[in-house]
Amino acid sequence: MNKRTGFTLAEVLITLGIVGVVAALVMPGLINEYEKHVTTTRVKSFYSTISNAVLLAENENGPLETWDWVDKSPSANLKSRMAFDYIKPYLKFAVEPYYTQDYVYFRLSNGVCGLSRVNGSDMYGVFPWTTYFKVYPYCGQKKAYSGRNIFEFCLFNFKNANKNC
Repeated sequence: MNKRTGFTLAEVLITLGIVGVVAALVMPGLINEYEKHVTTTRVKSFYSTISNAVLLAENENGPLETWDWVDKSPSANLKSRMAFDYIKPYLKFAVEPYYTQDYVYFRLSNGVCGLSRVNGSDMYGVFPWTTYFKVYPYCGQKKAYSGRNIFEFCLFNFKNANKNC
């Protein structure tokens, strides 16, 4: 008697089909969770980097409220540059920051991009001359959605805050 042990071609193809269907169902969820983890890690890293840079700048230049850009600069665009220049020595850049009329664009060595601006218009009537950082963890690699992969951080200037709030 010739007894063969093994799998038939049909059994192998059915097994591969089942594995393929399960993989197709599971992979999008795994990829989504991985992207959330990467985004969270990059945003936390940026927050830590900026926080440390501000603390180091405050140690060298005094409290944030006493920096020159708070009272002496005549325009918001110059204030954006001056505020950023205080913390610039404590950041590691992939490329040199790019200054425009209203913003400072930057790319950190960890791959996070962002922009910095100072709110000089007091549009909320509470915190004039607040420095905002808009963070793009994927730095142009993906379509940007606010709250999903675009985040904002602020440096509030409480010295000039409206006393009525």
